[in-house]
Order: sequence, then structure tokens, then C-alpha cells
Amino acid sequence: MVLNFTVMTMQRQLSSLDRLISTLDTAMRELSHGTNAMAGERPSPAAEHSEAELTEAERKHAGGLMRINHTGEVCAQALYRGQALVAKTEETRTALLEAAQEEKDHLDWCEERIDELGTHTSRLNPLFFARLLGIDVMTGHWEFTLGSDRVQDIIENDLDGHMDFVAHNVKDFDFGDPVFASHTLKEMNGVPVAIIGQAFPYTPIANPSHFVSGWTFGIQERELQEKIDDVRAAGAQVVILLSHNGADTDIKLASRVTGLDAIMGGHTHDAIPTAVQVKNPGGVTLVTNAGSNGNFLGFLDLVVGDGRVKDWSYRLLPVS
Repeated sequence: MVLNFTVMTMQRQLSSLDRLISTLDTAMRELSHGTNAMAGERPSPAAEHSEAELTEAERKHAGGLMRINHTGEVCAQALYRGQALVAKTEETRTALLEAAQEEKDHLDWCEERIDELGTHTSRLNPLFFARLLGIDVMTGHWEFTLGSDRVQDIIENDLDGHMDFVAHNVKDFDFGDPVFASHTLKEMNGVPVAIIGQAFPYTPIANPSHFVSGWTFGIQERELQEKIDDVRAAGAQVVILLSHNGADTDIKLASRVTGLDAIMGGHTHDAIPTAVQVKNPGGVTLVTNAGSNGNFLGFLDLVVGDGRVKDWSYRLLPVS
């Protein structure tokens, strides 16, 4: 038997999902300091100028100014690429992507100067990019190493009105009051969806405890069950836990609490290719984990009818 194989190159119309994946891939490359994978097209105008003599204080000040400038270019990238994602015409999309490429040149030039000055880009750039691109809910892990005051400042002044930070399991040490919003309630395609946050429960152990002095963490299973019951009573037809527990802990937790439709996690570094169906006294909870470093996007599609989830599909999409 002879088998004939034909290799065919086809140009197909990119879908919205294709463009989203491409944009996220670009974002990961641009936020990775030192990579030339997405190098700009024009040479730096500074190449024609010799280095000036700077004192240590002047070098430090210049580094801080360049860090701010670099962050502005990161945000410009997110704005242009976010608008290109939803552009109604190909002409508009092309113009926005060309503008983004021009900003990529500026980004590279800023990064070159930052390296020359011996400093670093802003560690908050991923948050700024995500906020402007359209990511709208998050919970916490490494953010807490910035310290409690800085974390609250970012949430109150940078994320407010753009991105919800949710963490039901972070409490005040003295009185047990919640430090952050426990959940957010959103309407998606006409369905009320509650998203509860579960921050990394071992933060005071994994990192120096003085970063989060006065706060307690932990899994807090009983409080989680109460919160699930509360949001169900408030009308949520779908309840999701956005978790930084890790896959093993999430699977165990899913077997013990009821009323969760899914736990979407990202702490475990190895992506889980399919959703794990975990039985509990109230039914079944899906547990997913998309891995680390933005290598994959986890897509969970739910079919909702008569006030409950009737069907679902889950897939991992590689970003880089």
C-alpha cells in the first residue's frame, strides 16, 4: 500500500481566540526583561551619543526616571494591543498593531538605558499590563512579598475600578476581620457568577512573616463553605474559586466543601491537561490548573440552565 502525503500551506482568517493567544504571547515576551524575541525595528537614537559622567546619586535618579518611562511604554503596549483585539475592522486593527510596534521600539530603548544604568524595570509591570489589557480578577501569592502596606496601596490606587483583588482567607490577626474583598459577583452572558479568591495559604511560612505582619492566612475551609452558601443565597448560579492553593490541596478541598462548580488554580507549576472531576456530598466540583509562567491559558466553558451548570468543556491552550 502506498500512502501519499501532501503538505499544504494555507492562509486562514484568525479568530478572536487566535488573536488573544497571540497578544498574550507577545505580552509574556515583552514583560521578560532581557529578551530579544520581540526586538524593535529601529536603532536607538542614543547610539549616536557618548555616555555622560554621572555621580552615583544622578545614576540612581536617572534609573528611577527610566523605570517610570519604561512602565509607560508597557502600558501603551497593553492599550494598543487590547484595542486591536476588539477592533471591528482589519484596517483599524492593523493601524493599532503598527502603533504598538512603534511603542515596542521605545520599550527596547528604555530597557537598554536601564541596563546601562545598572538598575531594573518595575516589578509591577505585569500587573499594569494585565489591568490595561482587560484581565479583571486576581488573587495573591508573590505580591505579598512587596509588603502589606504596598499591596494595599496597589489595590486601592492602581487596581481599583480596573481589576478585582479577592482573597477570602486573609484576615486581620487581632480581630479576624477580612483584609480584602472575599469575592466578586459578575454577570457573564446573562448568568450571575461569583468568583471567590483563595490566596496562597502558606504565605507567612513560605516568605518572611514580617512582609504580612498582622495578617493570617490558611485554607479556612469552614469560612469558605459559609461564603459559598452566602453567594448562592445572593443569586449566584455559578460559583468559582480562584485558587493559589496548589492542585493537590484544591482536589482535597473540592472533596470537602459543597456548592463550588469549579476551582481554577495556577499555583502548581505543571499544567494539568484536563479538569479533574471531584465528588463531594453536594455533587461534583471541577478542579483545573493551568501551570506557571503564562505557558498555558486554561479555558473553562460552562453551559448553564435552570440556575445550574448542565455541561462543561475545558482545554489548555499553549501561549509560548
